[in-house]
Amino acid sequence: MAGRTAQKAAAAQPHHPARAGWPARGTGAERRLPGWQLPLAAACTVVLAGCDITPDKAELANLAPWNAVPKSSPRQLLSMFETVCIDGPAGRTATRAMLRDLGYVPTGPARTGRGQLFLVDDRRPAVALTEDMCMVRAAARTGQTELFRDWMAHRFPAARQMPRDRAPRRTEDAWLVALPDPAIIATQRTALGSRFYGYGLIAFRPDRSRYQTKE
Repeated sequence: MAGRTAQKAAAAQPHHPARAGWPARGTGAERRLPGWQLPLAAACTVVLAGCDITPDKAELANLAPWNAVPKSSPRQLLSMFETVCIDGPAGRTATRAMLRDLGYVPTGPARTGRGQLFLVDDRRPAVALTEDMCMVRAAARTGQTELFRDWMAHRFPAARQMPRDRAPRRTEDAWLVALPDPAIIATQRTALGSRFYGYGLIAFRPDRSRYQTKE
């Protein structure tokens, strides 16, 4: 009788789509965050193991797995992109400090030529930086595409959409803009599991020193 009751209780639990593809709770693998492959940059990875537990490692170890690629609202995703990647501070050190003030934690150190990923344990999107790129990413959700396209049309009316054969690799749509430095704003839609997709907003700014490790 107790066995049938437990089976019924388990079946009644709602399926969380954001957990698709994640290891079962208690396997130990749940305490490792996946590497995040960045366009035109090496992947950022973190393994939360070892004897030297820093505050960052402890906080990341307790981060809910579904908040690594959270189900941010379309407005949250766009707002973070505009705040950090478009209107954010000019230097990488200042950008990291701003993300810290917002509650974000880096999964690894800043290194020239490698990406750095920042996570926060709520529904706000993840943020990634390289020397010349800034990206925010969340789970793909309804309303994101139209909101972003409307924002592009109003914020950058002179933007020129790039042909797909000239756009950065692994991007969905890309536009040439002036920020005022020449830049590319792009979107990326990536399969992160068998039934789970991520949506990223990217700013490529090769002529601005804001992402340099040394300022």
